[in-house]
Amino acid sequence: MKIAIAGYSGAGKSTLAKQLSEYFKIPCYHLDKIQFFKDWELRDRKEADELVHDLMIQDEWIIDGNYNEFDFEHRMADANIIIFLNYPRRICLYRALKRNIQYHNRVRDSIAEGCNEKFDFEFFWWIMVEGRSSEFKNRLKNLN
Repeated sequence: MKIAIAGYSGAGKSTLAKQLSEYFKIPCYHLDKIQFFKDWELRDRKEADELVHDLMIQDEWIIDGNYNEFDFEHRMADANIIIFLNYPRRICLYRALKRNIQYHNRVRDSIAEGCNEKFDFEFFWWIMVEGRSSEFKNRLKNLN
């Protein structure tokens, strides 16, 4: 079984992925761990693409994250199940703030080692505006 989980920041993608992984006994992969190195430094795009490709050729996986750069259409086409967490901004903002308090100055298990939880204006703006592009919604609506 291959499950792709997409959705807005703060929607609960990583939490759901972990729960499904435990329930179905399928490996779970978080694209945030591939996107970033320590201190939120971006990984080289070619290296990241290769890592995602290596995950996708496995027989079973749960992959959480959007990241259009990481072969989004192919990932969605390979998935047996696609879950889109489409929660309102206020819910995602609340969850992101709650997560920030819970993991303040610590690293979550769904993010790269050395990336302490943070909540800044840039992330707030992403949750409320930038991460809600019509392009992203249309991309999900047009999956066949």
